[in-house]
Amino acid sequence: MIYSGLDWSGNPGDATKSPHENSWFVVALCHVDGNDMETLAAAFVQLRASLKLRNNHVFKHQHSVERTRRAFFEMIAPLPVTATVLAIDKRNWDATYLARSMGPQRVYDTIVDLVLHCGDATVAGQHLLVDMHRAEPDFIRNVKLTLRRSLRGQGRASFKNVKARPDHRDDSAIIELADMIAGDIRANAGTPSVLLHGASRKLEVIKR
Repeated sequence: MIYSGLDWSGNPGDATKSPHENSWFVVALCHVDGNDMETLAAAFVQLRASLKLRNNHVFKHQHSVERTRRAFFEMIAPLPVTATVLAIDKRNWDATYLARSMGPQRVYDTIVDLVLHCGDATVAGQHLLVDMHRAEPDFIRNVKLTLRRSLRGQGRASFKNVKARPDHRDDSAIIELADMIAGDIRANAGTPSVLLHGASRKLEVIKR
């Protein structure tokens, strides 16, 4: 069984209204076999210890110094994980799309675009974990329904489960991984940084 962790970096707002801000919106989907979830979690525990971080430290790209980012990406390079990333330059969203959509709809659209790019091996009957609190069930419900409808339109099966998995939980390593990758690629205008380069053979980046 494949578990995929979903997180994003940036906001889905209109780039023309904030021309001096980073214009990239990046969504990352990290994949790991269920049998390797414990291996991933153990690597995170070891990394926190080596960096002398708290046991409950949550890895977030935005709040990490370069030393932490370097150690993190060196840590994931040999791990049995892969990632598919959709990096959108919001300046490419046309006025018609922006006029007929709000932020949440753009997030749904981006998630659908990314998942449709993934093969059935990581989607059909598998598990999707989204960085979201359980107190926001409407978002998860909408993601689940939107994905099911879009995949069915292509004659494909959807995920078996779509669940909220906030990044502060002990079993959130796959979400923290998605956050770090999405943040790195957004910070570098849709391209993996030198720090992430070592793990890039397991990384597919789609740019729009």
